[in-house]
Amino acid sequence: MKFPIGAILLFAVGACASYDAGDTFKPQRISFSDLETTTGDIDSAFIDALTSVGIVAIKDIPEYASLRIQTLSSLTKCAHSSHSGSKSHTFDDGTVRTTLATRTIPGPGGAQPIIQTSKIAPEDCREFEESSLRLRAVVDETTRAFSTKLASIIGRQADTHAHAGALLETRDGFQFSDFAAIANEGEHLEHFHSYDNPSTNESHEEKTLDFHTDQGIFIAFTPALSSSGDAAGTGHFFIMREDGSRPEVEFEDSDLIFMLGDGVNQIVNPHHEASYQALRLRAVPHAMNMPDLANRSVRTWYGRMVLPPVDAVHPENGKTFGEIRELMISGQEEVLGLACTGSASARQLEEVLCEEGTLYCWHRCMNHTEYYPVSPDICADDGLELKCVNPRGQHYVKGHGDFYPNCAPANT
Repeated sequence: MKFPIGAILLFAVGACASYDAGDTFKPQRISFSDLETTTGDIDSAFIDALTSVGIVAIKDIPEYASLRIQTLSSLTKCAHSSHSGSKSHTFDDGTVRTTLATRTIPGPGGAQPIIQTSKIAPEDCREFEESSLRLRAVVDETTRAFSTKLASIIGRQADTHAHAGALLETRDGFQFSDFAAIANEGEHLEHFHSYDNPSTNESHEEKTLDFHTDQGIFIAFTPALSSSGDAAGTGHFFIMREDGSRPEVEFEDSDLIFMLGDGVNQIVNPHHEASYQALRLRAVPHAMNMPDLANRSVRTWYGRMVLPPVDAVHPENGKTFGEIRELMISGQEEVLGLACTGSASARQLEEVLCEEGTLYCWHRCMNHTEYYPVSPDICADDGLELKCVNPRGQHYVKGHGDFYPNCAPANT
């Protein structure tokens, strides 16, 4: 079978197409509190939105609305500061996107820092760092609630059908049983984008990003914020419905948007077909174009893409998702656009010498106390050794995984 790397890791770009003038779409809105309860009508609306369209909006998230404004308002100054580590890309229409990238990995201390150096001017990034840390925590909690809700609904439907086993497995047999497991154990790529376009782009026909389906299982993102305060300054976002129509989407600023990606076609839907379930999630094609930013206003945005667990094996080709990503990054890094992981190529453990008080773990030297208050002496007192392990207690040797320093048995 042909190795479907592009389908898993790259944007699945559709044909160039115009939007449908005058046609607008408002996503189904579900309250955050309803993610944690089971209610027939709400659950039906939730799953219908994800099967018929592929997008849902979560409202009434505690603290989210104010943190979104604080973070996105302070993003541009930090992203353009010297030593921020930001990356820039210029689109065909002249739009310049400046990005601060990071990730959240499974296990304790999963949220990785955005700014990697102390050289940056504190006044440039202090507000952004403080508010973004809190925003990321709120989005993390909502992402887990979303995944658990969807897993619960799928599980209730599966109870009436033949069971086809776990969604994914590792090579050594560890099983990711449901949607929540693959989402929570996967790496979450996080991007803070600041868009600027000095030229005029009034036509909706020339899109900054044409219709495509995102990589990953799903993405959670904020509605964009314009520095001008004008709603028209946030640009235009379009989706493609199943019937081929292409409406412009109208978001509520205070909502967090969840949109399914091509990962559901690679992992979830084939599993449902194998177990004779009728439920089929929909990965939604979408497009975006920038507004006229000739007045020098800036559009800012935050998104969190949820990828499958790096050590899970793709159900068709036998490669782990981490191996597939590494192949793509090594050959097409500029296309993939994963600035925060491009340097995470596997290196041999013996090639790296770490300072005292640190341990080589997950492609870098980690401080012993970064996640847990551990040390070789503390571990020895319990008859254990200080090792680099993942949430399942497996010992790091090389390659991919979600690892951190902790006490573990010598034979882990």
